[in-house]
Amino acid sequence: MIERKRVGDVEWVHGKVESAQSKMGVNVFVTDGLMIDTGSESLLSGLIPFFSVGRF
Repeated sequence: MIERKRVGDVEWVHGKVESAQSKMGVNVFVTDGLMIDTGSESLLSGLIPFFSVGRF
């Protein structure tokens, strides 16, 4: 599950990663076209649409 919010000029995306052994939340922030936190590779397929060219 991926949730997207905008706070001022910062785009915030929150995703949840689950494995057999653990659960964790992952946050990714984008401002001025710069990604601050790359998050988890396991969310990559869900994050790509959010960070495609022309979204920001």
